[in-house]
Amino acid sequence: MREITNTQCGLYHTAYCDMLNMKSCGECFVNGMQDYNAVLQDLDVLSSLLPPQPMHTLFTGPDCQFCKREHPKQKAYFGLVDLGHAEPKRTTRNVIGLKVKTQVGSILPVQIGTCKDCRRNMLLLEYLPILIPILSGIVTLLLMMIPAIADSLERIAQIMPFAVFVGVVAISFIVSAMLKKRLRVKYEKETILDVFSIPLITQLRARGWFPLTRNGNVPRVVFSRKRMQHGVCTGTPEDATADRFIKREVPPATMQYQPMNAQPGQRMDDPGAPYGGGQ
Repeated sequence: MREITNTQCGLYHTAYCDMLNMKSCGECFVNGMQDYNAVLQDLDVLSSLLPPQPMHTLFTGPDCQFCKREHPKQKAYFGLVDLGHAEPKRTTRNVIGLKVKTQVGSILPVQIGTCKDCRRNMLLLEYLPILIPILSGIVTLLLMMIPAIADSLERIAQIMPFAVFVGVVAISFIVSAMLKKRLRVKYEKETILDVFSIPLITQLRARGWFPLTRNGNVPRVVFSRKRMQHGVCTGTPEDATADRFIKREVPPATMQYQPMNAQPGQRMDDPGAPYGGGQ
């Protein structure tokens, strides 16, 4: 349960506070700010870049979001994908002191309900191709440490132990690549392996979001038994406190990216404004 008690905060009991979804006022970075208009404008931009469907629907339901099965299995874990967006435009200084535009203006942590089987499938595809060559190399080195084996190879050629090691590792890379390809074909029948194929996240990509880390050509997913309870767009309807609006002028539109579900300059807490957070 969130502890929102600072009635002097300009964001108190607003949609902006719900979108930030901090555990308490004391832990919120807005706490104590005299001028928070920049924060409000950033949240307005972020809101306009989200789809109408609330983000919490990806992780609050009982079913796995990755399952392609007719009857999805029950979630047991939470997959986390960090997405970035170029908006709002920001600048920083490079190593020689010149101002340059940053590639990432917003970061969105996306949580996705995941079952045990889908988690296993994705982890095997990510780590098996790496583990096979590593384990093959370790086993080969251990065998080379046995004097009888090393001596017999050196009788053939002085470089033979090294050649055998390189050959084993090379073959293991080829085998792991072939195995990964076969497993992908098998797992694709039961698991969504690319998070951008999940309908809600497909809408995020259409709005310009991109993965900050990748596993090959798909976004990298990390897993946890517990979900993120606090932070931007991690809230659920139970976390919501909004019961008032902020009286302020609507800032002029400064985005080059035109949002698909909001008017340029529209505030997040305007009646009827789209909001993809914890509402």
